[in-house]
Amino acid sequence: MDTFILDTAYKAVAVLDTFQSRIWTDRYNRYGDFEVYIPAIMPVCSFLQEGYYLYSPDLSDRMMIIEDIQLKCDPEDGDFYTVTGRSLESILARRVIWGYREIKGNLQEGIKALLNENVINPTKTTRKIPNFEFRDSTDSRITSLTLDAQYFGDNLYEVIAAICDEKSLGFRVLPNFTNGGLIFELFKGVERALDQAANPYVIFSPDFDNFLSSNYLETTSNYKNVALVGADGEGSARKYIDAFEGTDEPSGLSRRETFTDAYGVSKNEETTEEDYNKQLKQKGLEELADLKVTKAFEGEVDSSRQYVYGRDFGIGDVVQVTNNYGQSGKSRVSEIVMSEDDTGFIITPTFTAE
Repeated sequence: MDTFILDTAYKAVAVLDTFQSRIWTDRYNRYGDFEVYIPAIMPVCSFLQEGYYLYSPDLSDRMMIIEDIQLKCDPEDGDFYTVTGRSLESILARRVIWGYREIKGNLQEGIKALLNENVINPTKTTRKIPNFEFRDSTDSRITSLTLDAQYFGDNLYEVIAAICDEKSLGFRVLPNFTNGGLIFELFKGVERALDQAANPYVIFSPDFDNFLSSNYLETTSNYKNVALVGADGEGSARKYIDAFEGTDEPSGLSRRETFTDAYGVSKNEETTEEDYNKQLKQKGLEELADLKVTKAFEGEVDSSRQYVYGRDFGIGDVVQVTNNYGQSGKSRVSEIVMSEDDTGFIITPTFTAE
């Protein structure tokens, strides 16, 4: 699995094929990251420059940005570089939503508008990222979604990540080798669990000898299911609404509350009271999406047997997961950690319960 070092024009300048260790992480609706630990005497180290890229097409479709280079000199253990960075999605964190923006209607068109106004074709031309394009999804699971929200000065990456997290969507920024640009797209993982028949099943279980080790975590310690959303105004004049999933409002001991500060989400002359309440509720729902009951498997899988990452399943796919103690269910592949050192190559997915 060759890893190529690319310059800022995506031209390959070297192959990173010798290292002490490499950790490469892909994520569904967050940026990924990497770490490479390499002896300083290796000639390839001269090509590891801040702002260059790492690309390993046999490993992942994501591209990593070299951001941090640390050299540690030790007369006993030797001199080593530790090189780290994040995937292309992190570029979105370099922009904020410039001014006030209200989104009402189709979710994909709303995110497209945010990118167009702050990255692709902003009014202030110095904010433009050249050759950045939005690739429209035709997946009805995405095109049917709606969004009512407003933003002012928020970090663009954080906004998109929060929307996608709340809607169980993924997003990625891919290299465009044709023009040296970037392509943004929304996507939804493929259903591969046992409760469907449209796609081949993917089952990770000790019974199939493909789930080599696992950790299972279930916790409600940070769980919240109702958000009190505070809007503009001061003191008794401040507006508040509550936000919760579904139509049945939690009550009694099952009710767990949090506060969402939506100060800055304001009502203008063109905004109806109903739309304004939807925008406030969206802020609350985005916060609640980070405060769900955590049910997650994490474990080492055997990628050489039935299911190969990138061929049989991908990041964001919903698969069937079972361990030796009866914990089983459909889970989304929310993270993939690929580690390689002198002991071999290991894939460690994180499965988040649906």
